[in-house]
Amino acid sequence: MALFGLILLINDHFFLWPPEWSDFFNNDWVDAYAIAVGVGLISFVLAGGKSQLANAILLTCTMVFLTVITVLSSGLFLLHRDYGQFVYVVGFLYEMSDVLKLAIYTKTVKRRK
Repeated sequence: MALFGLILLINDHFFLWPPEWSDFFNNDWVDAYAIAVGVGLISFVLAGGKSQLANAILLTCTMVFLTVITVLSSGLFLLHRDYGQFVYVVGFLYEMSDVLKLAIYTKTVKRRK
């Protein structure tokens, strides 16, 4: 996540679709959000995080960001036939499945019975 945020920070023309929102999504604040969530995830794991609230917030922020990025990349792929974006879509879907796996099997989340 942090690495993808750095890639977005370097590439100011990553998002081309939708054209009226491309300036917003190419903004450095969106990149900073991705970097902050990535650093938060790394810090949480390295600190041996046991907080359910921090875990839920980090996983939710990750899923929100990945969902938005996947929808935008899918739209660009479908409308402009940009096959490079298809690789991103597959990668984002894989990352989303990893986050869902973490949300299901993490030991910091207590299940109600």
